[in-house]
Amino acid sequence: MAKVAMLLGQDYEDSEARIPLDRLREAGHDVQVVGLEADETLRGKKGKEEITADVAVRDTTSDAYDALVIPGGKSPSHLRKDEQAVEFVKHFVTGGKLVAAVCHGPQMLVEAGLVDGRVMTSWPEVRSELESAGAKWVDQQVVEDGNIITSRKPEDLEAFSYAILARLERMPRTAKAGSERSSG
Repeated sequence: MAKVAMLLGQDYEDSEARIPLDRLREAGHDVQVVGLEADETLRGKKGKEEITADVAVRDTTSDAYDALVIPGGKSPSHLRKDEQAVEFVKHFVTGGKLVAAVCHGPQMLVEAGLVDGRVMTSWPEVRSELESAGAKWVDQQVVEDGNIITSRKPEDLEAFSYAILARLERMPRTAKAGSERSSG
């Protein structure tokens, strides 16, 4: 099974964290919530969810994971101000690892300078930001472009989660974190 990081900050869209988190864990994947501070209680913007960060972004690296999930809401607006969070995202993409971002999540990819020439989707409000950074925006439930999966909104979460699971299923066994790697 894969080891997946979920990059999460305060005021995330409740369902955009909960549904992928649950689907990944139900499928047997090891998901760690990465926040700005370890053990911080992260609250969804609708007040329906509280998720505790397992690890601080400064205390981990992309090498510890196979994939990254970035929920939307206001979380990306907070996280994009943190240089270590932006670098964390950048290393996943440049390292060829799977990155899945929903709603406002692609703002982290914009901040990291990683969308130029990509076909992507997002919440409509993020469209002009993506296009200004060089992405081609399309209005589809799920868009896969290389190692990046993007999705639009909470109503697309089942399709988004399925796309992540399908991609993880196709990963070679030797590429999965923890399957053959040492911890040191």
